[in-house]
Amino acid sequence: QSPSIVERFDEIITQPGDSVSLRCVSQAAPLAQIEWTLDGSPIPSSTRYRFGDFVIKNYHQKSDQTLLISHLNITNARIEDGGLYRCTARNLAGSVFHQARVNVVGKGSIKLLTPNITAVAGTDLQLNCPYYGYPIKSISWFGKDGLKRKLPINDRQTISSNGTLHIR
Repeated sequence: QSPSIVERFDEIITQPGDSVSLRCVSQAAPLAQIEWTLDGSPIPSSTRYRFGDFVIKNYHQKSDQTLLISHLNITNARIEDGGLYRCTARNLAGSVFHQARVNVVGKGSIKLLTPNITAVAGTDLQLNCPYYGYPIKSISWFGKDGLKRKLPINDRQTISSNGTLHIR
C-alpha cells in the first residue's frame, strides 16, 4: 500500500533564536522512508538541524500497517531558515508529501533561484519564488524582455497569493 500522511505540521511563525519542531507521520505497508526538503532542496547540513525517526510496526491488530514518525528539529532558528518545508513519504508502492511554511520574523530576501528552467511548449509551468523573512508584503515577477515589465502582462500568466507564477 502506498504511504499516506496521517499527521502533518502546520504553517508557523517564529522568532529568531527559537526552536522549531516539525512532525510528519506516515502510514504504509511496506514501511515508508521520509525525506525532508526546504524550498525543494535537501536540508542544509548543520548542527542546528536534527532528524529523528521512530517506527511502530503493526500498530493496528488487524493490519500490517507501519507508522513512521519523523521529526525535523531546528535549534536557534535564523531568518534564512524560513521557507517551504516538505516531508515526502516513499515506499515501493508510491509516494505522498505534505508541505507548509516556516516563517522566521525578520527582513525578507529571495533565495537563489534556478538560473535556467526548460519547459515544453504548450504545457503549463509553475515557478516558485523561494524566500525567507516575515512578514512579506508581496512578491512581484518581472519579464526579461528588455522592458522589465511587471507580470502578468496577459491572461496566460497569473500569480498566486504565495507568489507562485503560473504560465499557461
